[in-house]
Amino acid sequence: MQEKKYNGWIRYTELEENPTKTLGQLSLEQEKNRKDNTHTVKEQVEANLREYVPSILKTVEKGKKHFNDDFFVEILFVNNRLIEENQKIIAAARKTCPSPDYERGVYKYHKKDDRLEYLWVIPGVELCKELLSPSYIPVIGEDDLYKNVKDFFNGKLELRSKTENSKIYGTKGYVAGSNLIIN
Repeated sequence: MQEKKYNGWIRYTELEENPTKTLGQLSLEQEKNRKDNTHTVKEQVEANLREYVPSILKTVEKGKKHFNDDFFVEILFVNNRLIEENQKIIAAARKTCPSPDYERGVYKYHKKDDRLEYLWVIPGVELCKELLSPSYIPVIGEDDLYKNVKDFFNGKLELRSKTENSKIYGTKGYVAGSNLIIN
C-alpha cells in the first residue's frame, strides 16, 4: 500500500507494478509491433469509414437545421504527428464551397432533393506526389482519387468551387467568409 495526501486527506492505493505509459512509449511499441507499413488507398478508406460516415451524417443533420438552402460539408483529415496511423476526422457544414486543399473532402447537400452529392477528396501531399508520378499506374478503385488529384493540380476543382459560390451569391470568383458549423 502507498500513502498519498490530497488536501488534508490521506488516500491509500495499491502500488502499480506497470505505471501508465507515455505517448512516446506507446508510439515506439506500435512501431516495433507493426508488420507492414504498406496499404492501399482502399484499405485506408475502409479503415476510416467507421468514423467518416457517421461524422458526415451528423454534420448533415446539423446543417439541415441551420441552413435554409443547399450547403456544403467539408471533411478535414487531421493526422497525429506522434502516432503515424492515427487520423482524426473533422466535419463542418458551411454555406460556401471551400477551396480544394490537401487532406480535405467536400460534399454538397441538396435540400430540395434531400440528397448528398460527393464533389471531391484530396489526399495528403505525399500520396498526391505518388499518384502524379510518371511511374504510377492507376488501380481499379482508385480512379476517382486519381482524377481528383489531377483536377486539383489542373485548377479544375478551384474553378468548380468558384462556380458553386457564384451560384450562391451571384458573383464571379472568390467569396470571402462563410457560415460555418463544426461538428
